[in-house]
Amino acid sequence: MQTNVIEVVKKKPLWLIVVCVLVLLGIVYFIGHSIGHSEGLTDATVKIDKQKYNYDKLVAAVKNKQQHLSTINEDISALSKEQEELSDELSNAKEAISKKVSAENELSTLKSDIDSRRNEITELNDELSSLQGKIKETKEKPIILPAGQFTVGKDIQAGRYKVVAAGRGGNLFVYDSLGNNLVNTIIYSDKSNGETEYVTNLDDDYVIDAHYSFKFIPVE
Repeated sequence: MQTNVIEVVKKKPLWLIVVCVLVLLGIVYFIGHSIGHSEGLTDATVKIDKQKYNYDKLVAAVKNKQQHLSTINEDISALSKEQEELSDELSNAKEAISKKVSAENELSTLKSDIDSRRNEITELNDELSSLQGKIKETKEKPIILPAGQFTVGKDIQAGRYKVVAAGRGGNLFVYDSLGNNLVNTIIYSDKSNGETEYVTNLDDDYVIDAHYSFKFIPVE
């Protein structure tokens, strides 16, 4: 067979043989270069954080970093929302504290006013007790007049009287001899309703207009 090849070669021109060899070498070089380039691309390495990554690992690392970044952004968004809610709560709390302080100040003022009023009531009670202490009932018998009109000097003696209700109480009027109204008051039997007694001077010819029954107690 070797002899046949030699004979064929001898029969062909030399230039044709050279061309065939060159074409064959070119095909072999192209195939080898393509395979080498592919392997080189796959085996290419890059240093990240002092660690070597090939192409597939590099793609996976980038994807992982992107996911991590997305998670961080979501956390930041959630924290920002929480910060806004806490800011609103803080604002509401400050407003509530301000209202509380204002209410406490108003309460303090009201307590001060109440104490002042109580002191006034105490002083008035002391004054009333002092005045009442100066009014001494005489030994004369009290006079009870029913509802109606009465003339001083005829139906009752002139003098100074403490008038109290003989029943549930009501309106009492006193006029002088000229018809001038001297007394216009309401006397009650219960202190919760109002005044329970009235002290007045009755002169002769005064007219008593009693809408209810009253007791006239002589006093000094």
